Amino acid sequence: MENAKVAVLIDGSTRQWNEELIDGIFASDEAAIIKKIPLGRIASEDILIWPHSSNGRYSCKYTKKVRNLLWRTCRDAMPTKANLVRRKIIEDPLYDRYHEAHETPLHALWLCKEIDIVWEDSELWAYQRQLQVWLNHTATALHQIPHRAREWHTEFTACQATQPARTNSLGRTRRFWTAPPSDLVKINFDGAVFSGENKSSIGVVIRDCSGSVLASCSKKISHALMGSGAEALAAVTVLSFATKLGVNKAILEGDSMEVIQALTQTESTLSSIGPWTDDSKVLATDFVQLQYSHV
Repeated sequence: MENAKVAVLIDGSTRQWNEELIDGIFASDEAAIIKKIPLGRIASEDILIWPHSSNGRYSCKYTKKVRNLLWRTCRDAMPTKANLVRRKIIEDPLYDRYHEAHETPLHALWLCKEIDIVWEDSELWAYQRQLQVWLNHTATALHQIPHRAREWHTEFTACQATQPARTNSLGRTRRFWTAPPSDLVKINFDGAVFSGENKSSIGVVIRDCSGSVLASCSKKISHALMGSGAEALAAVTVLSFATKLGVNKAILEGDSMEVIQALTQTESTLSSIGPWTDDSKVLATDFVQLQYSHV
């Protein structure tokens, strides 16, 4: 297996992961991650995606304060001691804590050896230090920041857990199923993820214009799918199911906007559901008429 490729982990006849082989090679946590990766029924080239956005494209969004800080840092416009000396406001450019280096933006934010411990816990301490500034409290010593950040994070989480859930006084608008035109059937699909049980499930139902159920099916998945994966898998499953039943005029309806948008756009999505939505588009070509609806 030393020179083996990922393809050996895929069952060529079903285009699904060979779970028995994966479980025998990898540790349980690694195997679980691999089996969550979606595989399309149609072989395609590997692509790079960004898993933290719905469209698979990397984006960088900053607040105005962060943009301002980045701009000042890149332009060397921060009020560091080196800049204050250059403007003849002070005379000593050396860093106060140890007089070995000039205090520049690069030194203040990255090179200073005393802030290494801060960067190790950057996610935890950032909001805590900002809160102290807002509250006009004395800033925490650098070596104490990670410990204090964890305390604040624990306190914040506990407060969130004890607060009663708020409900909209107007209530959520309840939408009822609407019948399709007489020459079409309506195909509804949905998916659910049970992270605590590491399982997923999908369900589909096909009805005619009178609301009578023509066919339905459900399926359990042995792992928790990521994001809108359950809905995307449900869509491709129901389209395959419908074509086998001879359905060729239908409305495909689901409650995942991400999936519906991916199915209606011409280009392939770069998100993790791309393999399944691409399969759905291929199956859609077997229909004489196929409309899409989001509820």
